[in-house]
Order: sequence, then C-alpha cells, then structure tokens
Amino acid sequence: MEENIAEVTREETSIHRYYYSIANMSFELLEIEKGKEYYTIMYSCVYSYYQESLALLRSNRKLMVVIDKQENEFELNYLARRKKVDKALNSADDEDKDFLLYQASNLLQEKMHFYEDRDLERNLFALSAIVQFLSLFESTLYTIYTELIQIDNKLPDLQDVCTRDRGIVKYLKYFENGLMSKQYSVIIGSMNYQKLHQWIKLRNNIVHNNNNVTMELKQIIDQQNLNIGEKKGKFIFDDSNINNVAEICGEILDDLIDKLFKPYFLNIDIITK
Repeated sequence: MEENIAEVTREETSIHRYYYSIANMSFELLEIEKGKEYYTIMYSCVYSYYQESLALLRSNRKLMVVIDKQENEFELNYLARRKKVDKALNSADDEDKDFLLYQASNLLQEKMHFYEDRDLERNLFALSAIVQFLSLFESTLYTIYTELIQIDNKLPDLQDVCTRDRGIVKYLKYFENGLMSKQYSVIIGSMNYQKLHQWIKLRNNIVHNNNNVTMELKQIIDQQNLNIGEKKGKFIFDDSNINNVAEICGEILDDLIDKLFKPYFLNIDIITK
C-alpha cells in the first residue's frame, strides 16, 4: 500500500505545477520591499490550496487502495466457499442438491450486494471530492481577490467588473478583465475554462439536484467523452473524475500565476522584466 501511495504522490506533482510557479516567482518578488507583501499573500493562498488539494488526492487514493484490498480479499473468500459448494454438488443426492443450490444462490446474492456497496462507496466519495475540489478552488480565488484589493486600492471592485457571473467564473473574469487596463484573453474561452464550466454544472447538479440524471448533462458527458456512468437515475463518478477536476483547476491556477498575476506585478513595478 505504501508503494502505491508514494507512486500516486509522484504522479500528482504534474497537476501542482502552479505551486512551483509561485515559488519561482519569489526570487523576483522578494527583490523589492513592496513585492514581499504581495508574495506573502500569494504564497499563503496558493500553498493552502496546494496542501488541501494534495490531501484530497491522497485521501482518495488511500480509500481506493483499501476498497481494492477488500474486493481482492472478498473474491478469494468467495471463490473458496463457492468451490466447496460446487464440489459438494458433484456428489450430492437430490435432497442435498436443493440445499446446496440454495447456498450457491445466497453466495451469489452476497457477492452482488458486496460489490454494489463498494461501488456506492467509490461513487459517494468521488462526487463529494469533486464538490470539495471546486469549493476549495473557488475559496482560493476569493481569498486572492480580497487580499489583492486590500493592498492595491487602484484595483476595481468585483461588482464593477463582473455584474452577472457567480462563483469561480466571476473571479476568473475579474482577474482577466480587472487586473490590467489592457485585457488579456488567457483563461476565459480556453479549453480548460470550457471543461471547468462543465464540471461546475455537474457540481451544481450534485448539490442542487441530488445528482439526478438530466438530458443536458448527458449530452455534455457524451460530447466530452467523460468517464461518467449512470445507474438508477444517478450519475456515477470515480477517482479518474477527481483527478480530472484536479488537473483542470491546477492548470488554470498555473495560468493565472504565470500569465495574469505576473504581468500585473510587472505593471505595478514590484518585479522587473
């Protein structure tokens, strides 16, 4: 188990590139006194997201390892018991066969219930982790926004830049349209932004519609070839979906740091070219 978890941790570094981007920016920000204040704010927000998102991914991996182990142990136990029943059936008379067939049926029912329970555990954890990831991402963007406007009184208010949008989309549009007098088209309209928007719709459906299947979301899932199933009128998620959301959020945050915050810092003269 320890080897599997260590392997996953190494794999996760690719979706935490933003952490290294803000760390590398420290060399420039810390050269100027004013830049130290900005760096403290940015690093604190990004590091907090880094820690919590990594913990979510580790928790997911650990749970999946435990479930996989339970399934392997159950399967070995099931096969051993079924083998005994099948062996007894080969030499049983008619009266004993009825009882043995009843036992075999019970074993099969037990197997079905066991795997249904494990699938439910996977799904419930995955959908809750997806909601948590997007909430964490939104909270991080909000914190960065509130900290920046406190130390830069020249920045416009959120409501003056984005009047109709909400949540994650509102903050992304603010950073793209409010930090600089010249608008930068970096996040909005990008492939990752479109993917994020679709996951926000799925998140909202989990939270506000009890994860019930809708035709609109089925079309999105089919068009984007997302690894999301259906069962009993509900969408079924797994750990690949959690990783997908983590990658999208991580890549967008990295673009924010490198392509929006860095030009903004250059514009207010707290880092040099």
